[in-house]
Amino acid sequence: MVTNLLTVSRVSTSSPERVSAYNVDFLFTGGQLNAPNIQVDNGAIFHHRGGCLTSTGIVTLAGGNWEANRGGQGLGKLVLGPPQSGDSSIGFPNGASSLNFANSSSVPWSNQSVLMIEHWNGSLAGSGLHQLYFGNNSGGLRAQQLALIRFHDPAGTPGIYPATILSTGEVVPTEILVTRRLGSGLTLSWTPGLILQSSTNVSGPFTDIAGPNASSFTINFSEPMRFFRLRSASARPGTLANF
Repeated sequence: MVTNLLTVSRVSTSSPERVSAYNVDFLFTGGQLNAPNIQVDNGAIFHHRGGCLTSTGIVTLAGGNWEANRGGQGLGKLVLGPPQSGDSSIGFPNGASSLNFANSSSVPWSNQSVLMIEHWNGSLAGSGLHQLYFGNNSGGLRAQQLALIRFHDPAGTPGIYPATILSTGEVVPTEILVTRRLGSGLTLSWTPGLILQSSTNVSGPFTDIAGPNASSFTINFSEPMRFFRLRSASARPGTLANF
């Protein structure tokens, strides 16, 4: 039982005390932990691998890292603080996991930080294997906060991608086309609100083939070769896509 603030920190990023065979800063595997507010900073890691965690106040990541547990976990508001040692991150486990923060639009986030989402393997349309929520609607984060979130290699797609928030409050990567093998073809998936375009020539012209309400498209290997790209629904159809 913590009466106010639980701080997980490393004394120095260059100190030999931070080196561990298990890279453990705070390892929570069982029992009950009640901490109204939690701060993880200076490169430290909060490993949540089991037990019952109750934290309804504010979770602050200031150059800190959060390892999400399997199953569902509700937490209070998230604050992204000034980095004391690099950027902050949230990492997902191999199994199904849903990390649910309260609506955090009313708390300040530092523009000096980036929140990197690691090992995410969810659905671009939401409700996949890994889920990250802020409240229960698209107002769970302000535009300035959302711009500070990045997804690293989401769903096995190499690269770093920006984030968007769905109407459910779930945050997912955007400006990305994910491909999955399906029998004798491929399924393309993307974030709702974008428009899929296709062309038989890499230099175009590209035409719209799926509207802003769609989020997937299936192609067969027997079809002629085609190239695909996404464009913003707010851009004119003839304009080049930005991604």
